[in-house]
Amino acid sequence: ALVLSFSIRAPFFFYSLTLAIAMVVGLYFLHPKRIAQLEEGVEEQETPDQPDRTGWPELKAALGNAAYRAAIGVNLATGLATFGLRSALVPLFVIEGLHAGPGLSGAAFLVAAAAQAVLLLPAGRMADTRGRKPAMLIGTTATVLGLVTLVIDNGLSSDVLFFVAMSILGMGSAFLGSAPSAVVGDVMGGRKGGIVIAAYQMVSDLGAVIGPLLGGLLLDLYGFTWAFGLGVAVSAIALVLVLTMPETLRTARQVG
Repeated sequence: ALVLSFSIRAPFFFYSLTLAIAMVVGLYFLHPKRIAQLEEGVEEQETPDQPDRTGWPELKAALGNAAYRAAIGVNLATGLATFGLRSALVPLFVIEGLHAGPGLSGAAFLVAAAAQAVLLLPAGRMADTRGRKPAMLIGTTATVLGLVTLVIDNGLSSDVLFFVAMSILGMGSAFLGSAPSAVVGDVMGGRKGGIVIAAYQMVSDLGAVIGPLLGGLLLDLYGFTWAFGLGVAVSAIALVLVLTMPETLRTARQVG
């Protein structure tokens, strides 16, 4: 909202600046020499009992792990609900549901980002000390509650309740920022497995693509309640997967 106050084009310039910074950071930390050094260190730690397997057999083995299935389920829900539905439908909800201006949408996203920023480090510390599962439970539960609050607000049209919902969703994003990725790392146990990591990352992109499409279709046919309800359903499934997963932090410490 602050950047938008300067010009309607300003957010695009700001976004391009952040992408340029990310590119510089990536070029530095992902330099071929640095990657080669890291790979040499991993190869030295490998033993005959832990062969370097890549490809579909590795992915099949990972999918047999309930913790990995929970991680990709959570990542799919995050992509669909946070990157898809929230980004695409919340601005429309502000205008058509709350009958407010775009400034309210910008302020709400700022509140969500602030909640995520404040809780991101404590959430990461929790995942590394108390366990991945508790952090993922908090994150998925918060995502479900935040979307349910948006569904309720569709009938009440309360600005206060809208900000509460966005704050809860920001909290959920913080706790899901690192824990699922850490689970994938725990499952891999230091072994190479690019396809396993790629599949985990790709489900988030898949959710971000189909979220606006399905959400927009439900919005046109039935309204915001059904559109946000889609996010509730997918996030609830992810919550069930998290509830049934084993804790992987203990295993990671034993391997280390």
